Amino acid sequence: MSRYVDITAVMQVIGNIYVNPSLLDNENYSFYEEDFTEEFHRVIFGAMYNLFQLGAKEISLSAIEDYLESKPKSLAIYKANKGAEYLQKLTDNISLSTFQYYYS
Repeated sequence: MSRYVDITAVMQVIGNIYVNPSLLDNENYSFYEEDFTEEFHRVIFGAMYNLFQLGAKEISLSAIEDYLESKPKSLAIYKANKGAEYLQKLTDNISLSTFQYYYS
């Protein structure tokens, strides 16, 4: 396993899933919390993945924060890393047309 982490790729994947959670249901892609080396990224991905599994067709900041309320450690990590600002920044800087490239 490589120690190199492409943060831009991580941001693109998380951002695209946030905006388009149906990617989690696409048979061409597989996602696991372990794919993300940073605990903060695992918290965000895990929340989005679980919300989608619970039936969410769209994912919002409030849904993520509500979900994390029952997970104090994860919520603390999310808040310490300014999760809401991070996700907003991602939505401003992602492109679905390049998702396949960054996913790979």
